[in-house]
Amino acid sequence: MHFAGLAYLVLNGEVSMGKVALFVPDLVGGGAERQMVRLANALHMQGHDVHFIVAKKGMVYKAELNIGIKYKQFGKSKTMYSLFELTAYIKECDITSLLSTLVHSNLISIMVGFFVEEKVCCVVREANCPTKNLSTKGFFSRNIHKILIRLLYPFATQVIAVSTDVASDLKKNYGIKSVDVIYNPVLDKEVGAGAFGAVNSSYKGKYGAFILGVGRLTHQKGFDILINGFQDIRKNGGDYNLVILGEGELREDLEALVKKLKLEPYVFMPGFVENPFEYMVRSELFILSSRWEGLPGVLIQAMALNCNVLSAKCEGGSSEILRGNDLRLFDVGNVLDLSQKANQLLQQKEGAIIYDDLDRFHVTSVIYKYIKVLKL
Repeated sequence: MHFAGLAYLVLNGEVSMGKVALFVPDLVGGGAERQMVRLANALHMQGHDVHFIVAKKGMVYKAELNIGIKYKQFGKSKTMYSLFELTAYIKECDITSLLSTLVHSNLISIMVGFFVEEKVCCVVREANCPTKNLSTKGFFSRNIHKILIRLLYPFATQVIAVSTDVASDLKKNYGIKSVDVIYNPVLDKEVGAGAFGAVNSSYKGKYGAFILGVGRLTHQKGFDILINGFQDIRKNGGDYNLVILGEGELREDLEALVKKLKLEPYVFMPGFVENPFEYMVRSELFILSSRWEGLPGVLIQAMALNCNVLSAKCEGGSSEILRGNDLRLFDVGNVLDLSQKANQLLQQKEGAIIYDDLDRFHVTSVIYKYIKVLKL
């Protein structure tokens, strides 16, 4: 938000400089956590007293926080165990606004409001389609979470969804009547700068012409679908390698699949990297293979770098981002559809790819909405 816009809100009583805390489970490399770091930095740049609180261990993104942001880590084994420490911190530091993300953190943040004397503006941010997310849990855990969301989310000052699909899920399946859609602040100056970062000398020779996937190695991200689709691409004459950036609990399963399909010479999984943008601009095609999302930031970032992109038409924002461009969308889990559209996009000889209407995902377009909803 530009200074003039901020000044307008201040003069009209819509915003006042206050103390705001952002609460996350950890900082071990997830997209939701990285967006919270971006929000913290943007709020700090607007002159607010920003506190960043982490329930568990893990500090991958800590170095990205602006100097001047107060950082607190509780070091708990589970997010739920941080309730009393978070309550004490909110009281001690006179926090006026609290923003959290992901279900466990959101539930704890709402409960904090029951223990503080002074009313805190509590905003919870749902970064994923909760019904899809909870489908991976056991029967008891899944239903307890559903009950808690239904019971506690209405006590939040405001519920934020990162896409219309997430908002629809909350309204339809959890009875949450008031949900604001505010996109993630996915784009900032770091995306462009990172795209042209230094690459080690073995980079080009090691990966050659490659297709790229980025995300945690989990069931949600659908890298098994991508690997199977990649096999079809090679069978149809595509002389490409596949690079998957990210880490997660399915690494061994995915490596076993690569071995089973005899793709070891062509598939590279270097793990989590701090700067995926330099890979994006050098890829022949970026593919988002997720079974569901909230709002896929890596897809938006790849588009901002004018990459050739293909995405699963999954619940959670991909169609919203691509405006229903069927050429760049394949049916979720459909390996044949993925490989056919990937081959089509790889064979097209077009000039620079330009995607319209990406400003809606830029931090300067998003931050004033958070300032308003947090009552800062």
